[in-house]
Amino acid sequence: GWSARVYEHIDGAGASRCIGATLPDLAGENFGDGATSMAGEISSLAVYRGSGCEPPPTIVEVVPAPDALSLAAGASHLVTVTLRTTSTLGVHFDTRSLRLATSPGTPLAGFAEERSFTDVALAANGKLEWGDELTVPVTAVASAWQQGFTTLLATLHYSGTDELGRSVTATATWPLDLAACGQAGEWNDDADHATPLTLNSPASGRLCPSGDRDLYAFDGSAGQAIWAAVEATPGTFDPTLSLYALDVLTPLITVDDSADSLNALLSYTLPATGPYVLAISAHEPALGDPTAPYTLTVSNGLLALPPCIAAGHNEPDDTPAQARTIPVDGTALTGGRHAPGDRDWFAFSAVSGVPYVIETGGKAASQVSLFAADTITPLATITATAGITAAGVMTWTAPTTGTHFVEVGGDDAGCTAVYMLRITAQDSAAPSIGLLIPGNGYTNVPSVQVTV
Repeated sequence: GWSARVYEHIDGAGASRCIGATLPDLAGENFGDGATSMAGEISSLAVYRGSGCEPPPTIVEVVPAPDALSLAAGASHLVTVTLRTTSTLGVHFDTRSLRLATSPGTPLAGFAEERSFTDVALAANGKLEWGDELTVPVTAVASAWQQGFTTLLATLHYSGTDELGRSVTATATWPLDLAACGQAGEWNDDADHATPLTLNSPASGRLCPSGDRDLYAFDGSAGQAIWAAVEATPGTFDPTLSLYALDVLTPLITVDDSADSLNALLSYTLPATGPYVLAISAHEPALGDPTAPYTLTVSNGLLALPPCIAAGHNEPDDTPAQARTIPVDGTALTGGRHAPGDRDWFAFSAVSGVPYVIETGGKAASQVSLFAADTITPLATITATAGITAAGVMTWTAPTTGTHFVEVGGDDAGCTAVYMLRITAQDSAAPSIGLLIPGNGYTNVPSVQVTV
């Protein structure tokens, strides 16, 4: 039952290779403490009970991508794990687990490792780029925030066996930034953790990570009239506001846009005495600033809410001579077409050779045309089709210095034909488009994206 592993040392440099041998092959040799000097190329000998030569343990190198993750992009992240081995044996990973730590070797208190089945096969001397989805439970984020942590280490741990049945593991770790979403008021995603609200005292917050919902609680009386308004930072996101009784099951009222913008505004008379909850969410993923900052104000009294913007709100702006001036620092201006055939004009100063990102967003199916000073022939046009979010974008480099014009038009009109327009000069940084965030669930995409 005895066999031997004989290691031939190569060039005396400590490198070796395994040579299979059995005791009969070694008959007559003199052993001393399990090792002997042998003639020829063999310089050392070890005797074991069991099988003969085995390859060394299988080691899998791991390279995670991207380098870091941010909660501002959401709780779920598409990641790539590059697996590489120089072993002569293949590997099969059948178990995947998520581990969260506050520092190397220190697990997040209260978080239990989440295990699931996986099926990853890595060939001998192979390399594999494995796509995975890393999802951090919101309860874990809440726990980390409550414990005062602004960064977590998120690890995907893979375990399995090589072709000899020996255990093999591989781990990929990412730093996860929690601070981008802020900690004030969080975690307030359910009625039990709703942020107390004082009437007539504005509250600030962020819908972060993407898909977040913030709840605020206040006490009301039967017959009490209130109004509530959510104001988003211009050009960031389209808020929705819902009023619930404490059960937070069926909203008493839900509003989306106010009369003259995408901000949410409601007016309501409370039916009973007791606690109420206001819930803020995004009508679509955040635009511009992915942390979606907002201000909520609740006050006593009813508001007379006009069905549409009063005539002349931004009028007259129907000709180039009447154009509103729009800055090129990324500030968004709001407009609307409340009469069929309405056309809105904007003017901005361009500098030769500077790229400009021109964006439109909102619910209006808008067509945005860019003109030189003569306002005759469009230099470029983008079209935003109707949908939950109608949005379009183009990048344009000014051929000359001077005033240029943008015309916003469309076939739709009425209370919902509200849009935002934003122009950003890229004179100090590479073009960065923030209004449109690919992959965040838009129901439509720009029908045209033009670089002139």
